[in-house]
Amino acid sequence: SPNRPRVSTAGIPRCRGGGTLAQSGVYPTSREPGVAWFDVAVESVVNLAWWIAQLPHDEASVISALQIANEPALNTAGCMEPIKQFYREALAATRKVLPTLPLVLNFIYPNSGGLDIFMAEVQAWGGALVLDQHWYLK
Repeated sequence: SPNRPRVSTAGIPRCRGGGTLAQSGVYPTSREPGVAWFDVAVESVVNLAWWIAQLPHDEASVISALQIANEPALNTAGCMEPIKQFYREALAATRKVLPTLPLVLNFIYPNSGGLDIFMAEVQAWGGALVLDQHWYLK
């Protein structure tokens, strides 16, 4: 899909207010080179879903929903299509493991336009969804 980022795993640049990248360094990863961070994200959500699915009933009963991501692409404009593609793939994979648990989709400005059309698309797939839209007013 053209909306699917192909950023391969590597160290993630650290941000230390005001320092340069050379001063800040990176958060290292043990992931194999060539694996896309997009795939790592989907795999992580599915692994969490499997963990929930394997909990004893009394422990699983306290979980009311699973939030797929929190504030994706915060303060980074132009990421709406990759975010929606991530949610499509994560939802499809997670529903195979947790068919009835409500799944929470979080969006935040500036990547929060056109949600009515997107939510109608993914709601048609079945299972409860919760739209969590964050707005920070100054």
